Amino acid sequence: MSCVDNDDNIFEETVDVRMQKNKEEFFKHLTQGKWVIDFFPGTYKGYGGTAIHAEFFKNYKVNLHSERGAGKDGTSYDIISRSGSLLSFNEYNEGIHWFAEPNGYKPEGKFGVTDYEFIYQKKEGDILYTKGIKSLFTYRFVKTELTYEEYFAKQKEIKDLFETKQAVRFTVNGKSIKFKMKESTGSTFTYYDPDEKDKKKQKKRTAFVFTDKGVRFFKPFTLNGVEIFELFLNKEKSIFENKEKTVKIELLEPPIDLMKESWAIVVEEGKVPAKFIELFLKSREAMVKNYYSLGSLYAHDVYLLNTIYIGKSSYRGLDDKLRNTGISFASENSSPNPDEVYYPTIRVLEFKYDFADEHFNLNFVTTVWSNFGRGWSFAKKHLRTLSNFIEAHSYKIENVSNVKTIKVEKGKYGKCQEQEKTVLKTIKITSTSDPEVWFYLYRVK
Repeated sequence: MSCVDNDDNIFEETVDVRMQKNKEEFFKHLTQGKWVIDFFPGTYKGYGGTAIHAEFFKNYKVNLHSERGAGKDGTSYDIISRSGSLLSFNEYNEGIHWFAEPNGYKPEGKFGVTDYEFIYQKKEGDILYTKGIKSLFTYRFVKTELTYEEYFAKQKEIKDLFETKQAVRFTVNGKSIKFKMKESTGSTFTYYDPDEKDKKKQKKRTAFVFTDKGVRFFKPFTLNGVEIFELFLNKEKSIFENKEKTVKIELLEPPIDLMKESWAIVVEEGKVPAKFIELFLKSREAMVKNYYSLGSLYAHDVYLLNTIYIGKSSYRGLDDKLRNTGISFASENSSPNPDEVYYPTIRVLEFKYDFADEHFNLNFVTTVWSNFGRGWSFAKKHLRTLSNFIEAHSYKIENVSNVKTIKVEKGKYGKCQEQEKTVLKTIKITSTSDPEVWFYLYRVK
């Protein structure tokens, strides 16, 4: 039992006075610098983290911009008393409210429950700690001297490394740990905890944000006796590491940058394995038979294309006709103009590099286009058979053929200048597990 009649008597000041002082403290911190919010929309493990730059002014206006390029200057904010000092962005600003907007599937927000109101908890050094009013996640406001243009420019330099290089090795106190970094709407980090005895629980996922100096995780986690929270980029060595240099994520550049080009597999003898040609012919025959069984309404001259395009979503193919990527089929009677024949694609092939045994291996992943009507949907299982054959293997790049071309450009005073350029034309890839499985990839113009 309490020895006092009123809990307010425990403190020298009343509740109202203490809350007002707390609001003033929060307001003072916010308006004395620029801040980067480590923001984790919805279920952070699925959607990852993103950065939001905020500059607060004493007239209760804020300049708010997210790394995805959204946001604007001069929208309103307020600090109110609600179970503490609550920061509310009370005027719409796409820089933060976009993440909480509902859609037809998730009325609570496209990413699930997402915060735009934060309760002040404490300040430690250059970090303000707050709690999201909906998710109860801890959100960090990290002080920065940079404008949002400067900050996101530095952040982009770090993110751009992942366009040309790939995170291949994660070590903690010298011990290598299986992991995967992924960036889409936000950034996620999957790792396998070797200290977890239950194998079903070894795979763990957290989120991170790219900063102007490296990466920062959703919250600290411990591996091999080391707490991991923030890593900094060593640009010369292409390594993310902590200050103690006990945690390292190494980046390496793949031997060939296939991601920027478009490529094709041609299903012909000598260009693909015989077993794939056999499978291709069986699939084509089954498709035509199945297609005609639908009746005269769908009885077009359907055939499976023998060129499989990989890379960009659409471009001029080897025959100079507009193509989609993936394993496709066509209908001769879909258009009276041969150059406008309909080429639907249901299985889309994309490149992916994996790093194993100190080598880069090439893998393929497929996405499914399923927005076709009855006349095309039957083809899915046949296209799936072919894509599964390719996707089942990991490949090493065995042979590269370079062809030199001469590019002629007009120089000053009408004179011609000749520039020699080397263009990658053909690549042979071979399965790491079955030498009888191999493909030639042909560069598309």
